[in-house]
Formats: sequence, structure tokens, C-alpha cells
Amino acid sequence: MDPINWNQLPDTAVINIYSYLLRKDRAQASSTCKRWRDCYFHPSFWRSMEITLSIKVGCEPARSILEKCGKFVRELTVTVRLPDHGISCGWRYNEALDSIPSSTSSEDKSYEMRPDDLPKYKALYQEIPKTLDGLKGNQGLEKLIFVLFPQNEDCKCTLSPDEELDSKITKSLMTVVLGTTKLKYLALGHGVSASVQPQFLKELAEKFAKRLQVLHLPTFQGIPEVLPPTDDTTLLANLPQFKTLSVLTLNMSFITDQLLQKISTIEPSSLRQLNMITGLGNDAIAWSTDASWGKLSRLCPDVQVTASVVVSDDCTLDDLTDKLLPSIPLTSLRILVCYPSSLTPELLDTVAKNYRSVLKKLELHSDRAVPLFGDNTEEDPLVMLSWNCKKLKHLVVSGYKVLACDMEAVALLRGPSLAVFKVDLICHNCDEFDEETPTSYDSPCTESVASVTLHFEEKIRGISSSLKRPWRPVERIRMTRQKFLSHDLYLGIDL
Repeated sequence: MDPINWNQLPDTAVINIYSYLLRKDRAQASSTCKRWRDCYFHPSFWRSMEITLSIKVGCEPARSILEKCGKFVRELTVTVRLPDHGISCGWRYNEALDSIPSSTSSEDKSYEMRPDDLPKYKALYQEIPKTLDGLKGNQGLEKLIFVLFPQNEDCKCTLSPDEELDSKITKSLMTVVLGTTKLKYLALGHGVSASVQPQFLKELAEKFAKRLQVLHLPTFQGIPEVLPPTDDTTLLANLPQFKTLSVLTLNMSFITDQLLQKISTIEPSSLRQLNMITGLGNDAIAWSTDASWGKLSRLCPDVQVTASVVVSDDCTLDDLTDKLLPSIPLTSLRILVCYPSSLTPELLDTVAKNYRSVLKKLELHSDRAVPLFGDNTEEDPLVMLSWNCKKLKHLVVSGYKVLACDMEAVALLRGPSLAVFKVDLICHNCDEFDEETPTSYDSPCTESVASVTLHFEEKIRGISSSLKRPWRPVERIRMTRQKFLSHDLYLGIDL
């Protein structure tokens, strides 16, 4: 019997074989010969792509792929991953955007910039526009997510890209977006995004007024002073043209009384999800009033609001309670607290009071292991919130130490309706809040390990029984600013 000559397989057979392989295995198989390599770039394999650009990997692999297949892509996610160790000298550990050290010491951790990071960092930004050029001429692009969030302006980072580089990135994005004819989903999480450029918004509205369904434009500009947005700098003048827009994400500072009025007077209004992001520098300013939110709720009862809040200092946390106006139809609240801030019982009490009839989702994240509250009151605010908010279906608590008995109470109150219930740090009693090295469960020294384990398992069984499904604490969730903020760019609809 003659040996099989794989080189003689027709292209259709090779492509069919590839269709059963994972992308990494497909790439390895493509090294067999030139014909197999050519089949690797068949358009059917590149309709959906996720690309990560980083200092370690660079842009060359992604650029090579987009040069060959960029015109075939229909759904593309580009994530620019920032360095693990921070970018500026003296950057405190809790401001690192990609990883958080396991240490829980109260000391501020600093990371010195590596000597070879500066040229790599600048080179990465220089290559981003060239990488995006591979999408030019793609008229069939339907979904584009570009994930790049800058550092907090307070870190005084001297290595941030200059205005020229930033302008080139924005220009490349605008060229790609306005070059397609079928865009339905656009998410730009970028430091100085195209969302602040009136001409881009005007062209976007003119071209995709009857097609665009999801629009995410958080900006995080870090400008010295934020004034109430005008018709020339926001969506105010163009929003009525978007007849099919279902999901919209903006900074809280861009959601004004005028914008809410525009939304509420559009007939018929297609908007179903409004997302607000706040908490970084001057973007924490709010320009909307309770009366405007009340009018929106009455005229557009189907609109649901998600608020994502980054709390980096006590002042921001104190102001947050005032920003959570009672008439906001808030169905989802996500909070990331960065050391040394801490949640307060008053904040959750306000949430429970204002949104008891609408809140469906609550996420509380901390960048280091700390007690959920500074003091341990007799009535745990999270338990009381779970009792008041009858529609709560999604609860995530990460980075906070919580009492097992309180989590059992939450599960008992909400029962099987609590479809998502994730907690990563559970303590046996209040004494464990002072432990330096938390785990998913810390046992006090005054009791035997067997006794504590038995008590803990009883609590777990109680939670499982209330939820009517097996339940255990999850592995430690290391939430960072970039991960937290990027989440809002993926909120949307199935195209």
C-alpha cells in the first residue's frame, strides 16, 4: 500500500479538517506545507477574532494576521494589555492594572520601572495604528471592541503616550469604523476616544443611524476641569438619529439632564440599557438631577441602568451616596474599591432604600483582602440589602472578608432566585478580620481545626440547601481596574 501523501489532499479537505481544530492547533498544522499554510488563512476561520497587544508579545503577530485576513473579519476584539508591574516609578500596588500582589500588608507596595520598559512601551503604542491599518477596506465589519484604558491621572505617569501617538490611534479607529457599512456594535475604551470628537459622532450618526445597536464610549479624559457637556461635544445633537440603539455606555459626567431628556422624548425609543462609568478623577462629576431620572423612568419604563464605580479615595466614596439618586432605574451596581478606601454601611443602606424594587445585580470588589466594613454591626448591611431587594439575582463579593453566617443569611433570604452568588473570602468569626494572610476560610486559634471545619461545612451545607444547588466559595478573584472597566465594553446584545 502506497503511503498517504498529505500534500495531495484537496484544499476543501484541508479546510474541513481545520474546522474541527482549535485555533492554536490549526496554526501548528499550517506549518506542514505552503498549501496548508494558505488554507489556514481561509476567510471562514477569521470572521471572529480576539487580539491581545502587549509589551511581551508586541503587535507583529496581530498585524501579520490582519494584513492577510483583516478584510474578512466581522467581529473583532482588540485588547491592549498594560504592564503587570505598573509603568511609573513609585506606582502603588493597588493601581497596577494587570495584577495584584498576594501580600496583604498595610504597607504601600511600589514597583520600580524596569530599565527596558520605556522603549517597549512606546514601541507598542507606535505599532497600534499600523496594526489597525489591516482593517482598512473591510466594509463588512459588524462588531468592534477596542479595549485600552489609560492610567489614573493621579499617578503622574511620565510614560503615557504623547498626544501625537494618541491622535494616530484615534484616527486609525475612526478610519476603520467609518470605512465599514454594516457596523452594529462599537465599543471604544480609550483614553481620548473618538467619543469627544463632534465630527466623528456626526458621521457615525449619519452612516449608522438605522443600524447601530450597541455604543460604548467611556472616555476617562483626565482633563483639568470638566464642564457640563454642550450640544457640540456630546451625543445630544445626534442621539435622536440613532433609531436602533439599544445599549449606550458613557461616563457619568456626560449624562446630563439634557441627554436624559433627549432619550425620553425619542419616539419610539429603542434604548434598553444605559451604562454609567464614574470614579476616575474629574469624571466623577455628575450633571443629572433626580427629576430628570424620574421623567425618564416614567416615559421609558423599559430602560435599565448599570453603574460601574471605581472608588480610589474616601472623598469619592462619600460623594457616591449623593450620586445614587432615588429615581435612577438602577438594575445593576458594580463597585471597585481601591485601598485605602472601604465601603460604608450607609452606602449599602442607601442602595437598599433607593433601589429595593429594581436592583437585580450587585458586585462589590476590593483590590486587597479587607473586612467588608470597618466595623461589625449587629445588622449586616449586605444581609439587609438582600432582604430589601427582592429582585436581586446576581451577587458577587470579591476581595472582602465576610462572615459565613452572613452569607448563609443572604442565601436564605434570596434562595434559588439568587442565580449568581460568588464569594471568595469567608471567615468563621469577627476575630479573623485581623488575620494578615486571608484564605478562602481562616480558622481561629482558640478552636480545634476539626471543630472549625465542621462548623464551616455546616454553613456551606446551609447555603447550598437555601440555594437548592451545591455551593462553595470561589477561588480568589483578583479584580483590577482594567478588568473592571473593560467589563462594560462587553455589555450588549447578541448580533
